[in-house]
Amino acid sequence: KSDPQTAETLRLWDVLRSAGVLTTPLPALFDAHCHLQLSPLKGRAEELLAALKDAGLFCGVSVCSTSPADWSEVDRIARLSATTGLRITPSYGLHPWYISSYYKGVAGERPNRSLPPLSVSEYTSVRDLPQHQWLAELRERLQRDDGTHVGEGGLDVGASCPPLEVQLDVLAGMLDVADELGRATSLHCVGAAAWEAMVKLLADRYGKRAGKNSKKDNHGGHAASTSRTKTKARGILLHSCQSLPQHILPHLLAVDVPLYFSLSSRFLDSARYHTLLPQLPPSSVLLESDAPDQLSRGMQQLAAGSNVVNEPCSVAYLCQQIIELGLLGSVNDSDGRRKGQQGKSKDKAWEEIATAQDLARLSAENAKRLFWTESREHHGEQCI
Repeated sequence: KSDPQTAETLRLWDVLRSAGVLTTPLPALFDAHCHLQLSPLKGRAEELLAALKDAGLFCGVSVCSTSPADWSEVDRIARLSATTGLRITPSYGLHPWYISSYYKGVAGERPNRSLPPLSVSEYTSVRDLPQHQWLAELRERLQRDDGTHVGEGGLDVGASCPPLEVQLDVLAGMLDVADELGRATSLHCVGAAAWEAMVKLLADRYGKRAGKNSKKDNHGGHAASTSRTKTKARGILLHSCQSLPQHILPHLLAVDVPLYFSLSSRFLDSARYHTLLPQLPPSSVLLESDAPDQLSRGMQQLAAGSNVVNEPCSVAYLCQQIIELGLLGSVNDSDGRRKGQQGKSKDKAWEEIATAQDLARLSAENAKRLFWTESREHHGEQCI
């Protein structure tokens, strides 16, 4: 049986299948960032994940919280690994959109845009109150299960967000936990000033890699560095980062911590975004849906005006479109002829990615390096 909410939230899956864009099995595909705990997907995780598994499209998803208010639902979804056979990686944190509502005690599943942003003085006066000791709970939650991670946190210059000074303090607390326990951290970053602050925060915290390899990817060992920390996060994922200012990229790559870059289907919406992908180290790239948000214009057009929301299946569409449109800058078609040239690839390893299956497998390998832990192996999920 179905109800209006079910019909709405499953419609994207039906739209993409009807359009013939999900015909290629991608069993290695991993959604590196989604919010299955948020409406209108809330309560539908079992059905959505079962459909993906049955279609042979996915091996797993990373489900990120937005505030302590949804941690229990993220935890419930993570336990579906046992019944779905998918690897479901949970992360817990406090998103910059939710900082004001959390510290002001205003409940709500979605950001309250009408709420005045939390000021520095307000934050200073309430952050140490007993009811706001969420970082202690975060540490305890992660200590109970080494397959859990930190996120979503980050920085945002939006008018409804608190000052960057407040956001930086909140984010530093999350990174303290991730560094202490060696966990991955999923981060949001929006706005030029936010990116500048993010680079400074990471460089000050982890130092810069020294030597001739300082601008190469850092996912397999480190050069001599000026790191300020004794232990480090397992890795930092900059999610839905297609709008990253490209002059920032070299500075990020010089930071001495494994950095990963995840693209959502909005990456397909702008030629300016397309030039970023070939400049990224292949060992750093992941694909995500950010469901229920970030639905690309192309998928909206396929829906022909229907009221649809994003779902994890959009990652399959993204993966296939990157190959079909030649967005790696160096892709062959089935006859070996060169296809689209949206910028020259800077890493020869991209030339080995010729099919959607190749790209799905690469993204899953990177996700495995970032998120996998031995304690999760007993579930029997297969990704690569």
